Formats: sequence, structure tokens, C-alpha cells
Amino acid sequence: MEKGFVVHETALDRSGSRFAAGEPRQGFWALADQATVSMGNFLTQVFLARALAPEQYGVFALLFGIHLVMSGLHASLVVYPLSVRGATLDDAALRRHLAGSLLATLGLAVPLGGVMLAAAWFLSWPQLGPWAALAMLFWQVQETVRRALMAHLRHRDALPGDALSYLGQAAVVFALHQTGNLSLPTAFAAFAITSGVAAALQAAQLGLRSASLSSPEGFVADSWQLGRWILFSNILGILTIQAFPWTLALFHGPAAAAELQALINILGVTHPVMFGLSNLIVPTVAQSHRQAGLAAARRTAFRYATQGALLLAPYYAALLLAPGRILTIFYGANSHYAGLTAPLRLFVLAYVFVYAASVVLALLAGLERTRHAFFAQLGSSLASLGVGLPLAALGGIAGATGGLVLVNGVRTFVGAWMVNRVQG
Repeated sequence: MEKGFVVHETALDRSGSRFAAGEPRQGFWALADQATVSMGNFLTQVFLARALAPEQYGVFALLFGIHLVMSGLHASLVVYPLSVRGATLDDAALRRHLAGSLLATLGLAVPLGGVMLAAAWFLSWPQLGPWAALAMLFWQVQETVRRALMAHLRHRDALPGDALSYLGQAAVVFALHQTGNLSLPTAFAAFAITSGVAAALQAAQLGLRSASLSSPEGFVADSWQLGRWILFSNILGILTIQAFPWTLALFHGPAAAAELQALINILGVTHPVMFGLSNLIVPTVAQSHRQAGLAAARRTAFRYATQGALLLAPYYAALLLAPGRILTIFYGANSHYAGLTAPLRLFVLAYVFVYAASVVLALLAGLERTRHAFFAQLGSSLASLGVGLPLAALGGIAGATGGLVLVNGVRTFVGAWMVNRVQG
């Protein structure tokens, strides 16, 4: 595992000085941190899927999807600029940028939280809205702070807080279930508490004592300039990903949305590699491009992509060969989800394209070619509107997984074409 992802480019250590190229453990700690995050998410989702009725788990999946959409908008304007700008800042400048990022997070909390409240009301769970909005806010605060650590490749330092947040939420959800106190409101409350405590720990690691900004106008302008195309891409991404569970719920009921989330949980095992890889590609490609040019940046992304594919291939093969056995292991032989063997096979193919697209879009993000990434997302969104969502409406979970194969395939191929158009 230590040899899987090796950072060869220079970066900043915590004192602000440059460390030498070829620090062998940086990639290992990046993968370990992402494994912790993904394991916590995975365990939480499986505990909830086992404990809640399909209709209730479907409501959770729909609200969790809205949370991901809103957090994607936050990531566009806050997290992405912090990751790119922070990679070239010393410690003091990084803290200043982080302060502005946290203030921006609080400013966005009102409109983004309002959407969460409206979604809960639409689903006839108005009492759940405040808890879901609070969980989203604290999650975004912690995500902002941990990304500041990652901007200086301090994945090892981010690990304790991320374990507290993500493994902690899984432990609390499990404890709530064991004591008979697990419900949708208590689950979201657990997310809020663990994220808030982890954010405080990671802010202390960074030496952040206050949130102030000398030039808010300049900060906002730079963040908008850098992140606006990512924002537009994420808005389009609603049609690519999050519209699918909502379409299933509207045409086939919340239990159908729960089925899609159940498949997502199984493929979520691959997220440590997929997201850990993206977390590495963006800052290292940014540094490599500045220091050695476009060809070196592409080689960096290709090297990581190849290593990641070798790690993912055995699991994808197992899912294709024995989907029924794996569904039983995850959810039990008598589970509502045990018979989803054909949709699971289709979803594996969709995830092959998800992985390829994540590499391509991370490369474009590291090169600051976010407009190119927008066009890749535009292509997949048009495919979603024209084919993917109608398939989900007509065919249920089978149609949705088939549609996701098409949509993510389009995003991958358009993204790869855009990478070939990058010059200089």
C-alpha cells in the first residue's frame, strides 16, 4: 500500500519550507486518510440500510443526496480554490486563506441550508430539515479545514480528525441502533456532532485561532474566478447523479431510491482509491505544471491513474463474478436488496467510467482548466436528460444503472477529449 501512490513533486511542509522530491510516505498517508473517510461513510450507510425500513432509508438517501449537491456547490467556491491556492502558500498565508474560506462557508450556510429545509418539507419530514441542515454545515466546516491540511500534503495530520469524524459517526450510529435510539433525526445529529469536534481538532493543528480576512473583496473575486466553472459543472452534475434517486423516488417510490443507495454503498469500498487519487492529483498536478510543464503534469496524473486501476480491478472483478454473494454479505440473505444482482453488474461498469472521469477531471482541475471540465459535465448532463433519466423513470433500478453507464461514459470521453485540447 505504501508504494501505491508516491508524491514526487515538491510541496510545503508545516513550517513553510520545501521538502525534497520523492517523499515516499505522503501518498500512503493520503490513501490511509481517504480509506478512513470512506470506511466511516461505508459503515454508516450499511448500518442505516440494515436498521431502517427501505422507505425510511430512501428518505435518508434523498436528503443525503441533496447534502452532496449543496456540498458540491460549497466545494466549487470554497474548497477547490483553497486546495489550488493553498498548495503554493506558506503556513501563515494558508491560515489567512482558510479564515476567508470558513467565513465564506458560514455565508453560504443560509441559502444551502434553506434548500435542505425545503427538501425535507417536500419529503413530508419537516422536523428532519433543521438537523440535516446543521449536519451539512458542520460537515462543510470540517471539509474546509481538512482540505487546508491536504493543500500542504499533511494527510497524516488530517487522519486523526477524519477518523474522529467519519469512524466516529459510524460508531455513534451503531450505538444508537443497539440502544434502540436510532432514527433519522438522531443520525443527522450524530453527523453534526462528530464533524464539529473533528473540525475543532484540525483547526487547532493548523494553528487557526480566529477567522478574519484583510481583503474580503479580493478573496471573493479570486474564489469566483477560480471556481465558477467548477460551480457550473457541479450544478449540471445534479442532472448526472442526484437526479437519478429523485427520479426513482417520484416514479417508483422511496424504496427504489434506497435500492440505488444500496448499490452505491457496495461500490463505495472503492472510494479510498478514487477520492484519495483525486486529492493527490489536483495539488501535485498544479505543482508539477508550474515547475516542469504540461507533459510532466500529464505523466503525474497517468502514473496515479494506472496505480489506482491496478488496485481497483480485483474488487470490480469480484462484483461482476459473484454479485449475489456480495449483496448477501453486505445486507443479509433475506434483505430487500439481496436480489439486485443484474443492476449491480451494470453499476460496476458505470463505476469504471466514474473512476476514469475522476482522473480526467482532477487533471483538468490541477491544470486550472475548469472550463474544459465544465464541458465534460455538460455532455454527460445532456445524456442524462435525453436518455439516462427517462430510462430510470421507465425501468426503475435497472434503467437507472444502465443510464448511469451511458452518462458517465459520455463524461469520461468528453473529458479525455478536452485534456487533449489543453496546450502549454
